[in-house]
Amino acid sequence: MSFRDSVKSVESRRQSEYVAPGRYLFRINDFKEGTTRKGDEFVVGELQIVDSNDLDRHPRGSERSYWQKTSADTAARNIRTFIAKALNCPDDALTSEMIDKAFEKKEDTGRSPLSGLLIACNAREITTRAGRPYTLCDWIAVDQDVESLDDI
Repeated sequence: MSFRDSVKSVESRRQSEYVAPGRYLFRINDFKEGTTRKGDEFVVGELQIVDSNDLDRHPRGSERSYWQKTSADTAARNIRTFIAKALNCPDDALTSEMIDKAFEKKEDTGRSPLSGLLIACNAREITTRAGRPYTLCDWIAVDQDVESLDDI
């Protein structure tokens, strides 16, 4: 197979950035598990900006990724919070079945049932114990009829 044939037969790569510090209203495009080339497991929320507090740097329609390596000591808590806020569900009402379902692809779309839901985020940069910068995402449940950050 020629290189050109290879290009014709593959899917293009998603062009996205990680969530940067700021305030956002996102639409969830997908939510899934994966493995890096090195074998590290992760969970990723693929997000599309509906609104942000800095539309010049983070315009409507652009994509961002919320990526969480599952080996991190805070991963389970962070992912549980994301799911609960996406479902607008109190933590103590989030069931095992709801969590499992969030990861299972719908037959008709091939995407998570969280796809299409709105979620807000206050992202802020912190310094880890190792002295590295890290963007901490504080997820916020929102009514599904909001259109901008002003509605939250």
